[in-house]
Amino acid sequence: MRTTIYALREKGFVRYVGKTVQSLDNRLSQHLMDARKGVRTHKCYWLRSMLNRGLAPTITTLEITSDDGSKDEIAWIKYFRDHGIELVNGTDGGDGNSNPSAETRALWSAQRKGVPKTPEHNAKNSAAQKGKIISAEQRAKISASHKGLHPSLEARHNMSIAGRNRPPRSPETCARLSRALMGHVVSPETQAKINKALRSPEVRAKIKAALMGHSVSLAARAKLSKAHKGKPMAPWTEERRLKFCTTWAKRRDKQKENRV
Repeated sequence: MRTTIYALREKGFVRYVGKTVQSLDNRLSQHLMDARKGVRTHKCYWLRSMLNRGLAPTITTLEITSDDGSKDEIAWIKYFRDHGIELVNGTDGGDGNSNPSAETRALWSAQRKGVPKTPEHNAKNSAAQKGKIISAEQRAKISASHKGLHPSLEARHNMSIAGRNRPPRSPETCARLSRALMGHVVSPETQAKINKALRSPEVRAKIKAALMGHSVSLAARAKLSKAHKGKPMAPWTEERRLKFCTTWAKRRDKQKENRV
């Protein structure tokens, strides 16, 4: 395989590094065609800005390799960036989108927002994930990457809206979740951590602020009532009576303090 590592230049200055097995003229024509089509990448924005100013890029050979040229492309991009050249490449080079820049990530995010996934797309994703087992090492990495992350208020609002608009789970999905969780027991250490977190003043204050002014709709009340109907209550033991009375007395004393 004969691969050419090339550079797109503006007035002699290198702005983009790429690789191709085609002729340089054909590759330049493809870049210009993408720019005219309105493709939204850093490279195409730069090309359109040149065309709007009556300029055109030039293409020159940097190196010719006997393999696919991925390593050489990465090396050339690193070389120019290390020397302070502001390239319009969206990645560090090589095949695929390895280490995309923050600007490229933001552009991808904007392009995907509000675009609904088709049922065929969801079916393909579901089929691709079926049978996959996440190893303990992968679970640990995922857990470590999520620790300390707190969604913004906007993200929480979006998640809330998405949850409300989600269609109800099918009986098959409910049965599958039930089978997956059957026999799962929360360890005493985990229960202690959850209880400690919920009892902290900071968490209580956040919950209170989130629920301030929040009223349960009639439809939600009807659902709660229907869900609890027919369910047997726990036996009213002496221990439960004592716990109820203690909690009630604490709440009453706190209300008196707040009034004062």
